[in-house]
Amino acid sequence: MSDNEIAPGALLGERYRLEGVVGSGGMAAVWRATDEQLGRPVAVKVLSEALAAQEDFRKRFEREARTAASILSPHVVKVFDYGVAGERPYLVMEYVGGPSLAEAVAAGSPPVDPRQVAVELLGALKAIHDAGIVHRDVKPANILRGDDGRWRLTDFGIARHSDATQITQTGQVLGTLGYMAPEVREGGPATPSADLYGAGVVISDCLGDDPPPDLVLLAAELTRDDPGARPASAGAALAILDEPGLPAAAEPRHVEIAISPAVVALVLGAIAAVAIALLTGGGGDNGRKADAKASNGSQATASTPTVMKTPTDAVSSAAATTPTPTSSCDQLEEQKKALDEKAHNAEKGADLEAKKAIHDQFDDRSHSIDEQIKDCKAAEKEGD
Repeated sequence: MSDNEIAPGALLGERYRLEGVVGSGGMAAVWRATDEQLGRPVAVKVLSEALAAQEDFRKRFEREARTAASILSPHVVKVFDYGVAGERPYLVMEYVGGPSLAEAVAAGSPPVDPRQVAVELLGALKAIHDAGIVHRDVKPANILRGDDGRWRLTDFGIARHSDATQITQTGQVLGTLGYMAPEVREGGPATPSADLYGAGVVISDCLGDDPPPDLVLLAAELTRDDPGARPASAGAALAILDEPGLPAAAEPRHVEIAISPAVVALVLGAIAAVAIALLTGGGGDNGRKADAKASNGSQATASTPTVMKTPTDAVSSAAATTPTPTSSCDQLEEQKKALDEKAHNAEKGADLEAKKAIHDQFDDRSHSIDEQIKDCKAAEKEGD
């Protein structure tokens, strides 16, 4: 069989024996192969025949080889070799046998650990960005799980070095719409901040029904519409998990930033208990009413995840201000209004599939705040 033929059994570069296609897209096909010199499985990514005839795509593919080979991270798929079979360039990579994150989330069992995804994906982006690379297509299908259980970022087919000349046509947008930052959807350049936005949507996909509050906060921070309001880097994003709450360098902002339902419920429980105690004086029938209301507040708090890492001083500070339940309900309604507006803005210009993804992303948060508003108003009515 010719060394130039791309088919099962073909030997590329007198070394890589093709076995079968494991994935394909509009740009290239990925084959499982054996490195006959080293006796190990590899993945061989071969540029499609149609695109191989176009010089700009060949250059992009060659750039992918240089890009990926320059990055050393346990969370980025390794590149071993590059060659050309006839007119078709190919890339030889580490073979990652596990499923993609998209497949793992869809399967649901075993459940995906969102914290592991967040830490390893941001670690991959830190390595890429430190090398001056913008990935431009961060999505679950491009995140693979290895036999060691670690997640690896792959598919640098549209990655671009930050100081390289962009070879795409004017107005051409590369990436996947549901994971694309608003500024890129509007035709702006892709940046490391846009990669972080995609990571935030990926993390949101993995959160499940009872997410840890610090991960909810991380996803919310990464998916801010304003690039300047997102964490400054992948390293800064990781620090949100190390130090729950706002990034240390951030300016004080509206409470909407910590939109986690669990955090809001905890703070409201503390506020209600302190406010009622101050209003009743803590004695006789009033004291018993205060105890009952405080107990109700505790029950509301108990329904929230216990894995949260809210700083004690944040709760103390909130309690010390002793706002009334009315002001707390107003704040929740303001949060709901802001969240609905954010969802509406995100849906502008999106197609039906993207609108559904955006709706799903915001629906759980919106429903949770609705429930908190209902509880808050019930407590307010009882207090009257």
